[in-house]
Amino acid sequence: MTYKYKCGNDIINVFVWNNDFHTDVAIYDKETARSYDRTIREDKNGKFFTWNRNKIYLDDWIKISMLELKEKIERGEWITSEELCQAILTDGTDNARFIIPLDTAYGTKDTICKVEERFNREVFYDGNKRTALDSCLTYLAVNDYVLDLDAYALYEYTLKISNEKEISTGEIAKYLEEHSISLNKWLDVLLENDILKKEDMLGK
Repeated sequence: MTYKYKCGNDIINVFVWNNDFHTDVAIYDKETARSYDRTIREDKNGKFFTWNRNKIYLDDWIKISMLELKEKIERGEWITSEELCQAILTDGTDNARFIIPLDTAYGTKDTICKVEERFNREVFYDGNKRTALDSCLTYLAVNDYVLDLDAYALYEYTLKISNEKEISTGEIAKYLEEHSISLNKWLDVLLENDILKKEDMLGK
């Protein structure tokens, strides 16, 4: 998600990944019309990045409330989906309410709806775990890594993630890091244990 931050006398747009895998942010520089990556560091006050000799903490993005968002809409100003998400983050999901026109048996009726926050929200009707696992394995493969786990271990851990709702992305990232092995090293292991022959690799 792209956030706005104060940087000296300027306002900068910074893309921050919503996961524990990425260790940098992307800053859009208006002068050069380019994006620059900056490493995320951490001190006793929290995670931060630097830009133009300014130390900027990730949590110090410019907040926008639901009231401010409503006023922008009433003024006919354009709002983005990111501003909507950030307004909900600012006020909290318990305080966000939306009037949505819903179809009823008696016609359309404006209905007050609230935001419900769910962990492990499933996108598809079926196949969510398989899709997530395939995406993970593909991501590792294109970066020349594999997992040193057999099919049963992968199945068991995928079920564990699905059943134990409190497993964080950080814990999953740590597990993947501990069981990831470079493709070259994995091939060496297969060759050393005679599981794979050099002739097979050469297509003979």
